[in-house]
Amino acid sequence: MSRFRRALIFASLLTVSAAAGGSARAADPTTVECMAATETSLSLRHQHKLREARAKALICSAPSCPNDIREECVRRVGELNVAIPTIVFDVRDADGGDLVAVKVSLDGQLLTDHLDGTAVAIDPGPHTFTFEAAGQPRVEKKLLIREGQKDRNEVVTLGTRKVAAAPAPAPAPTPAPASAAAGEPLATPAPVVSTPSPPPAAPETSSDGHGQRVAAVIVGAVGIAAVGAGIYFSYLTHSLENSVMTGPTFNPSDDSSGHTAHTLQFVMYGAGAAALATAVILYAVAPSGHEQSPVALAPAIGPQLAGGTLQVRF
Repeated sequence: MSRFRRALIFASLLTVSAAAGGSARAADPTTVECMAATETSLSLRHQHKLREARAKALICSAPSCPNDIREECVRRVGELNVAIPTIVFDVRDADGGDLVAVKVSLDGQLLTDHLDGTAVAIDPGPHTFTFEAAGQPRVEKKLLIREGQKDRNEVVTLGTRKVAAAPAPAPAPTPAPASAAAGEPLATPAPVVSTPSPPPAAPETSSDGHGQRVAAVIVGAVGIAAVGAGIYFSYLTHSLENSVMTGPTFNPSDDSSGHTAHTLQFVMYGAGAAALATAVILYAVAPSGHEQSPVALAPAIGPQLAGGTLQVRF
């Protein structure tokens, strides 16, 4: 039915109603009230105030309303019953016991002053619920109620369970000495003076210089060998000079070999002297140990000029 047609019917019925005076029964809504209720119900439905919209739709669903208005309002009541969400509050104390005498407020307005386990109709949208019970702290919860949600179970606990602290164990009694039990005066114990123990001495690191002495011996052996080589080249130089001076003919290769041998003898002498000096220094500065060097080298140069003899003693 269009709004224009409803307006015409409303105006005509208003005239008839005014002429009739109060002939209609006071308990039944008049046609004017039926028209106003259906219009208000539609407006509240658009504002998501479903509970108030249903209340208005119930008015225009009365038998005294015109048939077309009553049928529309009956259908609207069925739609609103499906759309209105419901919630079941389960309020408990700190020990888990159920609470019945609980005041529940919805957005600052009293919703109910007791709980009986049945579902409560709520308009959809965000709401603030407040729960109050005697002897319990006040609890506030913000919930988002969804349209069409039925029998939502919301558990609310008032208060916090207190956990009793475990008692501290009593100290064990100290047994009295035998002399005290016998009635004798107790002697004052002498104070105990603790003397700090000296720190442990660092372990001494002993080095017998064995490796350094062995190195000195090896370097000395090299020096002796170099000196022996120098003696050999000295002997070779003299032999070549004698050959050049006493030979029937002059041989240039002998003269060249003599110069080379002469040079090598000084090189060997110098290297041998340096090695022997190094060996003496290494041996002299080596740390003294409790053990003697296991190797001993003693040079021994024989009567021949061509070399020397190295003796090793263990």
